[in-house]
Amino acid sequence: MFRAPDTDQWENLVVQSVVSYRTGDAAREFFTESTDRWSKCTNHNVNIQLNGRALPAWHSGELTKSDTRLSIPYTRGAGDQTRSCDHVLSVVANLILDIKRASRSKQSEVTQADDIADKIESSLAR
Repeated sequence: MFRAPDTDQWENLVVQSVVSYRTGDAAREFFTESTDRWSKCTNHNVNIQLNGRALPAWHSGELTKSDTRLSIPYTRGAGDQTRSCDHVLSVVANLILDIKRASRSKQSEVTQADDIADKIESSLAR
């Protein structure tokens, strides 16, 4: 996880995870199951409480799917605390890449998680 500045009032956030499966088939199975779950998140509102305290609400947009990648934009928070975000899940060989990107950007859709996934995938192809 990287956030700048490194406080609760961050302007930019990136969270990257890579999971290695024993086989490509096992990674593909996880990806397929995730596709079904992620499909239920399109245009969805999420309100979360942690230890009795409300966390920033989330609203997801349209899911984009391919044979190897899922990508969904979402907004987090409200007012001047709104963050524009995107979340990508990608399967490459026996790996699952899970990347979240958020910023205070006023863009209606942030796509940097896709850009990060592209860079990781291209470095794996070398």
